Amino acid sequence: MFDAIMRQAADASTLNFDALDTVARNVSNLNTWGYKGQRFHMYLSDEQTVKTADVRDMEEGELMLTKRTLDVGVQGQGFIQITRPDGETAYTRFGSMTQNGDGFLTTPFGDLIGTGIQLPTNYHKIRIDRQGHVKLMEKPGDQYRTIGQIPLVNFPNPAALENIGYNSFQETDDSGKPVRASEATQLSQGYLERANVDIHLAVTEVLRINAGALSNLRLVKLIDQLYQEAVNLRQ
Repeated sequence: MFDAIMRQAADASTLNFDALDTVARNVSNLNTWGYKGQRFHMYLSDEQTVKTADVRDMEEGELMLTKRTLDVGVQGQGFIQITRPDGETAYTRFGSMTQNGDGFLTTPFGDLIGTGIQLPTNYHKIRIDRQGHVKLMEKPGDQYRTIGQIPLVNFPNPAALENIGYNSFQETDDSGKPVRASEATQLSQGYLERANVDIHLAVTEVLRINAGALSNLRLVKLIDQLYQEAVNLRQ
C-alpha cells in the first residue's frame, strides 16, 4: 500500500514539474514577437493512465506600434506564408521583414515572404495595405504600383500546426491543408503582434503548481512517518 501511494505522489510531482516547465517556457517568451503560448493538459488514456500534452494557444496577441514600414501585424486568424531556405513552405505570424541581398522581402531568419516579393534597389516609399498588397512609389510624386502580395492563409485546426522554431509552423495531418484567409484577417503596417502570454495567468498557474507540490511533499512525509511507525511496531 505504501509503495502504491508513494508512486502516485512521485507521478504527481513529475506532472507538477512538467506543468511548471510549460509556464516557464511561456514566461521566457513574453517579449518574443508573435509567440503563441502553450497550455499544459492532462487526460486519461484508453489504458487508464494519465497522459500529458502541451496545447498551443492560437489566440491573437496585442498589436504594438513600431512605425517601421517593413513591419506588419496580423489581425484575425491566419498566418503569413513563407518559403524556407530549403524550399519548404512554412507559416508565421511574425511580420518583421527585411530585404536580402537580392532585394527580396524576407523574415529576419532568411525565409522568403510568400514565394518571393522583390523590391527595386531604390524607391521613395513603400505601402502595405490591409490585404497584403505591397505597393511602391519609386520617385516623389509617382503613383503607387503594386509589385506583389503577402499571402495570408489559415487552417481548419491551427492549434495542431507543428512548431519548427523561429516563430514558424508547418502543416500536419491534424492541422489540415492551408486555405486562403478570410477578409477578416488583415495586416497592419507599422505594427507587430506581441506574444499572447498572460503574465497574470502565469503567476496564478505557478501558485497553483506550488500548492500541489507542497501537498505532495506533505503526503510523502506523512507516508514516511507511517512507514517508520509500522516498522517500529514490528520490532
